[in-house]
Amino acid sequence: YIVEQNRLHHAALKETIESIPGLVMRREPQGCASLCDAVIFEVPTKGLADRFAEALTEASIGTKNLPDAMEWHFAGYWDHLCPGMEISHDELWASLEPTYDRLSRCIALPVMVKYTPERIEEISRHLIRIAGDLL
Repeated sequence: YIVEQNRLHHAALKETIESIPGLVMRREPQGCASLCDAVIFEVPTKGLADRFAEALTEASIGTKNLPDAMEWHFAGYWDHLCPGMEISHDELWASLEPTYDRLSRCIALPVMVKYTPERIEEISRHLIRIAGDLL
């Protein structure tokens, strides 16, 4: 039931995001079946991602803003692994910099099983408004 509801809510939010010029949905690898616990989309720059996330928060829409979690989750910060990999931190970072750049422009919206159709519509309206203001 939970995954089924999340997939319905995810699909509705995805439809909104895909209708907004300047927002790009995260590509789901072929053959994967997401649990749809978050809708992840990309904006053109890191600065816009930060401002978009702030505007969502001001609209009482929680985010899992990926840039906020980078130091914990992104391998470019895991310099403790470098000696075992026989690579310098600079080499590690250089190899991962394109990925970091892309992730820093992403926003993840949690998808909640108990969302109502009205809440989905409210989130969609805010996404459209914020994108119109910022992009």
